[in-house]
Amino acid sequence: MIGDQRSSRHSGVRISTATVCIVLSLGLLIVGLWPFRFVPKNNVQWIAGQPGLRFDKYGIVVGKAPCSRPGAPSISPGRSPCGWRYSPTRNRPVPSRESCPHTTTMGAKLFFLGQWRDELILRILEGERTFRLRYRETGAGGLKKDAKQSIVVRSDDRVLTLFVDGKPATTRSGVIFSLLSDRRVPVWLLLGNSPTGESPWRGDLLSLSFYPTALSPRDIESREKAPVIHYDFSEGSGAVCRGDADPRHDLVIPAVFRAPAKGVLVPPWRVQEYNRSFWNDLFVNILGFLPFGFAVFAWAAKAGARKNARAIGIALLLGAGISLFIELFQGILPSRDSSLTDVMNNVLGTYIGARLFQAAHNILHR
Repeated sequence: MIGDQRSSRHSGVRISTATVCIVLSLGLLIVGLWPFRFVPKNNVQWIAGQPGLRFDKYGIVVGKAPCSRPGAPSISPGRSPCGWRYSPTRNRPVPSRESCPHTTTMGAKLFFLGQWRDELILRILEGERTFRLRYRETGAGGLKKDAKQSIVVRSDDRVLTLFVDGKPATTRSGVIFSLLSDRRVPVWLLLGNSPTGESPWRGDLLSLSFYPTALSPRDIESREKAPVIHYDFSEGSGAVCRGDADPRHDLVIPAVFRAPAKGVLVPPWRVQEYNRSFWNDLFVNILGFLPFGFAVFAWAAKAGARKNARAIGIALLLGAGISLFIELFQGILPSRDSSLTDVMNNVLGTYIGARLFQAAHNILHR
């Protein structure tokens, strides 16, 4: 009789622990895949009553064709003098949780001109090592909220200068563009987001121009020099933005937001920068799986895996399985990114949780 009561009591504990594991597993799946946007709308709209495009989160505009092909002339900046003009840009608030937003990106993040709060950021790919991309970055402050501003990037073989409203905001020597036509793969122009879709920008883009030679300060002030390609976004409707008579230079506004170069299980050594956002994600992914490891170890020990190593192994396998499922599923969600770093951190969180239960159990049963 006593043995039956003990068995029933242990059975009740086992069922309760198993229920906690199931609830935690479902919670991790919901949090990992939320929001469930399988076919999100592309949040790019024509501005009513004036030329321009309005970008919101999950908004992107893509080139109809590559702006640079291997061995072909490039419309984009090269080692020869060049100039761009973003004129003007109306900035809107960017939530602090977002990483550096992209206003334009070429190729697999060869460069982007972006905004973080009131700062203008220009990052250029200098080289690609075996396990790391090497970027040079420069920037300038002074971007104003809800204000029309002209932004010009002037580059030649010696120096790069960023102009804001016709005035030089920052100058950097040794920061130059590599010739995009020398790339072994086609290069595409994107507006509003990164190729992987993980860096949105919110704001109004009213025009975009490319120039064949570097603009002088007088050219920038007078705005009389003719660009080789100019997008004035005056169409007002439709899904095509035209830059000139060549349809290869057209930009397309997709109806559905999809990142053109979305990665799946991106390894940690391919991360562009280890900024505050990266470290926040690291701690969240570890802490998020810590209770799961705690509960699974408790369930495994009660279920008969008496040896600690076996119980920890079960916890790690289940944690890795759930994390891998989430990350692979995120690879097909347009609004989420898939990272091998997250899997590694989830497994680490599971391990720490299992060890915490083991330590607590040993202390309570001395």
